[in-house]
Amino acid sequence: MPSKENYQENWNGFLSDKAYQADSDKFGKDAFKEGKTFKFKGRYYRAIYTKDDKSNGFQDVAVAPTVSGNRDDKRLNYNDVQIATAVTNPDDIKDIVTDGTEITESRALGGKDKKYYNVKYTLL
Repeated sequence: MPSKENYQENWNGFLSDKAYQADSDKFGKDAFKEGKTFKFKGRYYRAIYTKDDKSNGFQDVAVAPTVSGNRDDKRLNYNDVQIATAVTNPDDIKDIVTDGTEITESRALGGKDKKYYNVKYTLL
């Protein structure tokens, strides 16, 4: 069984990937959307909110686990909502411009040569 740290690290990466998958320009009809149910480590979760802002390239998601952990359970545990945000996507010029001009942390990452990196984080 993986350690608690490995489990959390895997979950953070998995969930932040879902935020990137909310990009409908990149994923089309397969984009991660509100209402979508998915499984992680034997437990089912449902997207309760997704955002895909076309004007600036921003994506984020909020998910909640089903109460029973089963796929067909319509009840969600809103006491365990998790939120993830896609940070700078180097494939999206709108995202790079927005992050480079409006987000201080992004400018710090870019440095003098204005290189941007795909930094992922999950708000928990």
